[in-house]
Amino acid sequence: MTRETVDDAVFAVAMLRKQDGIDARRIFVLGHSQGGYMMPRIMHADPALAGVIVMAGNVRPLEEVIVEQFEYLFSLGGEITPAQQARLAAIRSDHG
Repeated sequence: MTRETVDDAVFAVAMLRKQDGIDARRIFVLGHSQGGYMMPRIMHADPALAGVIVMAGNVRPLEEVIVEQFEYLFSLGGEITPAQQARLAAIRSDHG
């Protein structure tokens, strides 16, 4: 997630700072969902940000969200298969 979210946000801000007409001291970053969840890391990576906006940032541990999302996705096909149940159990035990 660092490369996909944090690094991309920091790179985008660096590009904005080079643009004519942009006040580099007044740049905010808006993060939605995963971007919101990663906002503390983005702020740490670029402490010169004027501020951040978090939308739909997760407040639970990521491992809980992942399990919940997989349960939902697996259920779309009907009942969760034994193989899918085993995968969910493995995720829970790795992070529980």
